Amino acid sequence: MSNPLPLPPMRHLRVFESAARLGGFSAAAEELRTTQSAVSRTVADLERLLGTALFERVHRGVRLTRAGELYREAVAAGLDRVGAAGAALAAMKSAPVVIAASHGVAMLLLMPLREELYRAVGGADVHVHIQICDYDMLSGLNENDIDIMLSYDPGRAAPRDRAVAFRQAVRPVCSPEYAREHSDVLDRPVREWEWEDLTIMDGARPSRGWATWEDWFDATGRPRSRPRLLTYWDYVFLLEEVIAGKGLAIGCRRPVAGHLERGTLVAVGDGFVEIDRPQWARLTERGRTRPEARRCLEFFDETTRRLDGAQAQPDGI
Repeated sequence: MSNPLPLPPMRHLRVFESAARLGGFSAAAEELRTTQSAVSRTVADLERLLGTALFERVHRGVRLTRAGELYREAVAAGLDRVGAAGAALAAMKSAPVVIAASHGVAMLLLMPLREELYRAVGGADVHVHIQICDYDMLSGLNENDIDIMLSYDPGRAAPRDRAVAFRQAVRPVCSPEYAREHSDVLDRPVREWEWEDLTIMDGARPSRGWATWEDWFDATGRPRSRPRLLTYWDYVFLLEEVIAGKGLAIGCRRPVAGHLERGTLVAVGDGFVEIDRPQWARLTERGRTRPEARRCLEFFDETTRRLDGAQAQPDGI
């Protein structure tokens, strides 16, 4: 195979395309704001580089040779593609960073961190849009419109293109009023709880990665009698019902941290149980091309490390 010719400088291609499209060196010079002699020299340099004539000099100007016509088609198509790519990059630069997340993750994890997230990604210069949908619908979203996906599945993302958004650590939570009302049960060791005396609240759908009562039972021991579960489709709504004193639910440490700090919820049982199914933040193909999306990913990684470290302390939540 023969060695390909070196690519001409972009300026030479731009000058040639203008002269070919406008049908003359003088018109090209006017469009490019240069001189006719400069255009003529540039075209001559390009012809020497290619080893073929692109224009025929005629009495009233120039016209394309057959080789010139073929080359014009290729150069025009190439410049169009380069221009379109530049326009797409400019639009992408001004577009918001789009983070797709389930309703519960968006409300309980992203919204409390939104001000810190905005500052980390770029402040007033970069807008962050959180796209909320049902968790089961996340996998069906068009990733060409998304920069970061939050889910329990890291997909095939390379290590540098993903980060842990939060780790699951769970324990039962309830309102202070519910804890006082059922203190005769909840103050005992978990294995001695009389489950029929408690209202146990849980998600109705099969787990897609989030922790459940079954995970907690696996870690702490199963009750002698199977608890009756009051089920809800939405974890945010479930949590509101728990805060209202309706029952006992499994609480993930990060989502319920603010409620525990404010005292709207109290934790019961023997401490948090770590569940080895983290929520991942991963860059999409679009996100991998955007520095602001990668700063967002770094924010998730740094925030998780910071909060996990603080909550692991003896006085942490």
